[in-house]
Parts: sequence; structure tokens; C-alpha cells
Amino acid sequence: MSDPAELYNAILTGNAKKAEEVTKAAIAANADPGELVQKYMIPAMDEVGQIGDPDRVHLLAGEKNVENGFHGRS
Repeated sequence: MSDPAELYNAILTGNAKKAEEVTKAAIAANADPGELVQKYMIPAMDEVGQIGDPDRVHLLAGEKNVENGFHGRS
């Protein structure tokens, strides 16, 4: 992944499509999935939760979206 902040920012802005694209690209480049989750996804979802936008938290924390990011499904 050229810029890990892209994943973080995609989650913060509620851009599930961009988050999926960045995740797929990172996995294709042999990024560690656990690192993506721990360093970028969880902190971004925590921040979204603090902002108080439950719609974005639901959108991005949903099991289907996380599964799609790691398994390349749409």
C-alpha cells in the first residue's frame, strides 16, 4: 500500500468503496491483514464512533464489508 492513511481516511469519510479498493491493493502487495486491521481500520472506526456518526460505523464495521475487503468479494 503506497499510503496507509488512504485506508484510514476512507473509513473516516464513510467511503466503503475506497476502503475496499485500498484494502485489496494492500493485500495484493502482501500487506499483513492483521496490521491493516490493528493500525488503520480499528483506529479509524474508533474515531468515527467518537464523532458520533453511527451510520458510518455500521457501514464500515459490518461483517460483510470487512469480509469483502479481505476476500476480494463485492
